[in-house]
Amino acid sequence: MSQLRFNELIAKEMMETLSVSEATELAQFLNDDKYKEQYDLYKMYFSTNTSVHDSDLAIFNKVMTKIGQDETLTSTPSFLKRHYPLVMSVASIAALILVVLFIFTKQHSGVDIPLVTKAGSKRSITLSDGTKVILNGSSKLVYPAQFGRNSREVTLVGEAFFDVVKNPDRPFIIHTEKMNIKVLGTAFNVKSYPNDPYSETTLIRGLVEVTIPNRGNDKITLRPSEKLKVNFTLDEGSENAKGGADDLPLTELTHYHKNDSTLIETSWLNNTIAFKDETFFEIAKSLERAYGVKISFGDENLKKLKFTGTFERRSPLEILKALSVTENFTYTADGNNLLIK
Repeated sequence: MSQLRFNELIAKEMMETLSVSEATELAQFLNDDKYKEQYDLYKMYFSTNTSVHDSDLAIFNKVMTKIGQDETLTSTPSFLKRHYPLVMSVASIAALILVVLFIFTKQHSGVDIPLVTKAGSKRSITLSDGTKVILNGSSKLVYPAQFGRNSREVTLVGEAFFDVVKNPDRPFIIHTEKMNIKVLGTAFNVKSYPNDPYSETTLIRGLVEVTIPNRGNDKITLRPSEKLKVNFTLDEGSENAKGGADDLPLTELTHYHKNDSTLIETSWLNNTIAFKDETFFEIAKSLERAYGVKISFGDENLKKLKFTGTFERRSPLEILKALSVTENFTYTADGNNLLIK
């Protein structure tokens, strides 16, 4: 195993660009006590030296300072013998910072960066313009390391909450499979999973403009306290439900109360499962993404049952138990696989 490769993996982890396969590779490194000791040192150093991430110049200056310390120490052989572990720690940290700088510079060359979340997890990120994004489970955000001069564009698959920094000269555009959203500065939630028969946008504050691919003339402007739901099929209970740009989508514009502290569309931010008059099939999908489980139905008719409820920090089994009180169904669990019948 290569020391340089290990440093690169650590750097990617600290910059939150580590892929699933690379995370597995890093875990293999950490089975070795030598690399585990270095890993703990790196984590401790960066947790207490956050200024190293502020800019390219800050990183470069930090590297040069550490290298200078290393050269001073190594100029005295007797001192080197007595403090060899310290010298090596400094050298290792300096090497890691150089790797961070290399990756950081490479990312700024215009290559898009993918951020992926697994089912049952969430990730937060601040983009180069200061926009904050929280990515829900089973989602993917593709964004550039640096936005262009004329616009800020990202691609979303799944669900995310955006708090966009206002910049009238550079509109922020989110591309999804079923719709595009253009904003100047606002906070809103977007839900657009590939296998869902609908996409929706819920506006918290500001103003957004929604367009549907291949239907550029159909522009829908959302104002605060409004939610737009775009349906691409009438059969929302179908597991194979699909929609296409050639099919006329059904749109639904609804309003919610500004002071509603249990807003369903953003409840996932607080680890809450909330739904209102939703089908069992839709609820099952939400549970899968929130908890990393797989839910199957033994009876297709059960998918069409509708429920309303709010569950704060409850397990999927606790939620199913509560729902079974109001409707006639049973469920079994085999690890992360749940069967409803």
